[in-house]
Formats: sequence, structure tokens, C-alpha cells
Amino acid sequence: EVKYAKRLTDLEQECEKAVMQIDDRMYAKTLEDRYDQVSCFGIAFYKKRCLIQKNDIVIDSKNNRRTYNESIGNR
Repeated sequence: EVKYAKRLTDLEQECEKAVMQIDDRMYAKTLEDRYDQVSCFGIAFYKKRCLIQKNDIVIDSKNNRRTYNESIGNR
């Protein structure tokens, strides 16, 4: 999911909104049934700067769901 920030200071907040939208609208849900790990990316832009947040959803053999977060990019 991609968002555009109106100010540089909003970059991190918009990135979080993008990741939350992926979760809220369950974009990755159909992939979770077929894969052990699904990577979701929330991307926020401000002019030529961007911030990327990667969420890895890991499904174990008992169908338990764990999420790992990582921020990537420049500010």
C-alpha cells in the first residue's frame, strides 16, 4: 500500500497508515492460506523521500500467525 505525506514530519505516520490498511482490509489473507510467510509493504512518499515499512506475517504449522516489523528507507 502506498501513501503520500503532505509534510516530511508525516512520513512515518503515513507509512503506519499504509500498513494498518493492509491489515484492516485483509489484503494478505488469501495468501496466508497458501504460503508460510507473506511480506507486506507500507510505503509513504514526501517529494523525493520515502519510508518503507515491511511486515512479515509468518504462519507456523499450527496455523498461528506472527508479525514482524522492519522500517526501511530514507527520511
